[in-house]
Amino acid sequence: MIDEGVTEIKVSFNVSKRWLMKLSAYKKLPKITVGYLDTASMNLVDKQMYIEGFQSKLVKDTSYGGLWEVGFSLREF
Repeated sequence: MIDEGVTEIKVSFNVSKRWLMKLSAYKKLPKITVGYLDTASMNLVDKQMYIEGFQSKLVKDTSYGGLWEVGFSLREF
């Protein structure tokens, strides 16, 4: 099912254990405010979104808690 006009942003990046913990806390919230560049209008916009499909995996074990790969989608609320 495709919802026309509903913004979805897919993200993936590497983070420290500290940021993994922060992002894990955000995924539990019912909604968050996300600011991004709308490429259709070339304006900065803020929208209420939620995190969907959160995944993480250890990339490299380090003495600082590791390097983690995190991926998820931000979907308009």
